[in-house]
Amino acid sequence: MKTRSRMAFPVNGDHKPGTAERAEITARLKIPRGRQLVEHNPWELLPDPNNPRPDESIDEYWLKRVLHIGSEKSLCKLNGKEWVIPEFHELHEDTGIVSESDYDELRRLALSIRNEGLIQPIEIFLADKKNEPEYFKDNEKYYAYVVTEGHRRRLAAMMGGLD
Repeated sequence: MKTRSRMAFPVNGDHKPGTAERAEITARLKIPRGRQLVEHNPWELLPDPNNPRPDESIDEYWLKRVLHIGSEKSLCKLNGKEWVIPEFHELHEDTGIVSESDYDELRRLALSIRNEGLIQPIEIFLADKKNEPEYFKDNEKYYAYVVTEGHRRRLAAMMGGLD
């Protein structure tokens, strides 16, 4: 089996690295890709707009609209010593096209991460506004970590109240 050597990628603008190449570059940085989620606030990670999830109907905006995640009115909260995430039938907002099974699966993942920790890390790469402006259309950041693998784990961590 042939192994790929670690080569330096040109930064003079002649070649724009793809996602895999950016992930490899980031892996060599001091703060590598694939760190555990507890080391990165899920609210600060950006979903990759070049890696859409057409079958996923729950996103960050849905969590904010229906569960009021990130606000004082959040339906996901600590009740005594137990983290509570409402069941699908308890939701009062319009859930749109979200199915009960999709929600229940994400809810179970959120409770698992909350109670047992994150077993499989979220893979990320460091993007900057100058070289990858497509990641920064909706925010004012100059650089951010972009999720390459683990979009659902990021949303589950938000539901689970992890920072």
